[in-house]
Amino acid sequence: MKKFIYIVFLSIFLTFFWVFSGCASKNPLLDSVSQLNSNLYLGESQNYSVSAYYGFSETPAVLDGKVGSIEYQFCIVLQNVEISNHTYSVSFDYDGATYKKDLEQNLVSNKLEAKFNIENFNLNNLEITVFLAESSEKVQLNSIVNSTCKSYLNVLDKLYASPEIISPYLVDGKMTAEIHLRILEKNGKNYYYVGLIKKSNVKAFLMDAETLEVLAVRNVF
Repeated sequence: MKKFIYIVFLSIFLTFFWVFSGCASKNPLLDSVSQLNSNLYLGESQNYSVSAYYGFSETPAVLDGKVGSIEYQFCIVLQNVEISNHTYSVSFDYDGATYKKDLEQNLVSNKLEAKFNIENFNLNNLEITVFLAESSEKVQLNSIVNSTCKSYLNVLDKLYASPEIISPYLVDGKMTAEIHLRILEKNGKNYYYVGLIKKSNVKAFLMDAETLEVLAVRNVF
C-alpha cells in the first residue's frame, strides 16, 4: 500500500514538474517576433559573390505592433552582378530534395535574390549552383556566425530580464510591440540588431552577440 501511494504521489509530482517547467521554458516575447534572421552565409567563386540568410518573417509585413502569418525563408543573394535582361537561377540540395529558382530583383536593395520556403533549415555549410544561360558555377556557402555567439532565444531572455528596455512595451505582462531580430557580421564579429516596433514608433538596439551587451540605442521614428 505504501509503495502504491508513493508511486501515485511521484506521478503527480512529475506531471506538475513537466507542465510547469515546460511553461517556464518559453520566453513570453517569443510570440512577438515578426522577423528573425538567425544565420548568415557568404561564399565566392570565380565569377560570383553570394550571401544568404535564414529565418522567418511576417508575410505580408505590416508594422502594426502585432504578428500575423509567419513564413520561414532561406534567401540567396547575388552580390556582384548587374541587373540586366539575363536570367540567373540557383539550385541546391537539402534534406533529400532539390530546390531551384530564378533570382528576382529586390526593389529595395536592387540586388538579385531567390527565397525558398524551408522550415527547420539547419545547415551551416552548403554548396549551391548558379546558372546563367547554358553555363553553371558552383559556390560554397559557409556560415559567418561564430560558435561563441548567443542564440536569438538568449537575446529574448536578456530583453525580458531588462525592465529598463522592455517595460514600456508590456501591459499586464503581455507584449504590445512586435520584435525584429537579426544577426549581423562586421570584420569577423557578430552583433544583433533588435527592433521594437509599436505602430508609429521603432526603437532599435545593437547588441554584442557574445556578451549581449547593449552597444547602442536609437529611436528610428
